[in-house]
Amino acid sequence: MNRRFLIAGLLVLVLLLLFVGCVAETEVNRAQQTLDQARAVHAEYLAPYEFASAEQFLAQAKAELNESHYDSAEKYANRARQMAQQAQAIAEKKHATPMVPFIPPPQVVPLPTTPTPAPAGTTPPAGPAAPTATPTPQPHPQGH
Repeated sequence: MNRRFLIAGLLVLVLLLLFVGCVAETEVNRAQQTLDQARAVHAEYLAPYEFASAEQFLAQAKAELNESHYDSAEKYANRARQMAQQAQAIAEKKHATPMVPFIPPPQVVPLPTTPTPAPAGTTPPAGPAAPTATPTPQPHPQGH
């Protein structure tokens, strides 16, 4: 009978450890999703401190999860999610909209200022006539 309790206790302990690991992994995934949502509203630019903090907490949560430190992984993941939510809220408050890449205006190429000589044997196209000098009227010497 004691043997059954021992086996049942070990089975419960193994299942509990697996459950705790699943909870920590779920929290890390939730934190990653929240960080992705914050990135979608450009929180990395509009709330850089909060966003960078969320990234750091998430990286630490993943490291703890890889070391099977489920309790600390869950705590770091929760903190990462909180910081990502703050970053998202700040970005949305600043009226973040999806950014479009900057497209510079087209380059304006100036036209040549000197006329191009006409090929030999052709007449140049007709253009505006060159101004001619017209005499300025002079007052009559007699004053009339």
